[in-house]
Amino acid sequence: MGSAEKHALTQAVKAYAHRLGFALAGVARPNPPAHLDVFADWLQNGRHGTMDYPANERAIERRSDPRQILPEVQSILVLAAPYHPPGPLPEQAAVLPLGAAAAYAWGADYHEVLPERLQALVSFLEGQVGESIPNRYYTDTGPILERELAQSAGLGWIGKNTCLINPTRGSYFFSGRDFLGIELNSTRR
Repeated sequence: MGSAEKHALTQAVKAYAHRLGFALAGVARPNPPAHLDVFADWLQNGRHGTMDYPANERAIERRSDPRQILPEVQSILVLAAPYHPPGPLPEQAAVLPLGAAAAYAWGADYHEVLPERLQALVSFLEGQVGESIPNRYYTDTGPILERELAQSAGLGWIGKNTCLINPTRGSYFFSGRDFLGIELNSTRR
């Protein structure tokens, strides 16, 4: 695929992501995380508490190299969807006292909603290129450093509060990632 075709495909998949309700879309290279040492220090200092899953050997290996998750990965499409659509609050939020439920809990469970959209993006790409693409997608369910990938894809920066912050959208969004066995133009090199 030539550079003009790759650029057009990248723009098309980002536009489709917006039509599916993602507010932000960027592409990261499947490089080992630049700040893996911060995660290693977090584990070393026992900040994972009683959660064993981040510290097991397989999870550490996968977090340290995206190719451990999908060997064919060439690009990682990183996406963000707002906690709830713009406009009035969902009905259940309007009847709760202020602070009774976190904003991310209003509306449908993102673990059920986002995977459909992530798979739809893969299907869209496969339709564009006319062949199957090796892929793997995650909401917050896999052993990856999500915020680092989002920052690498140009969606924002990691603030002192440890949240990913986008300059126009803030930090109130869910994120998803499509590991793809096709090369797209990365937002950052």
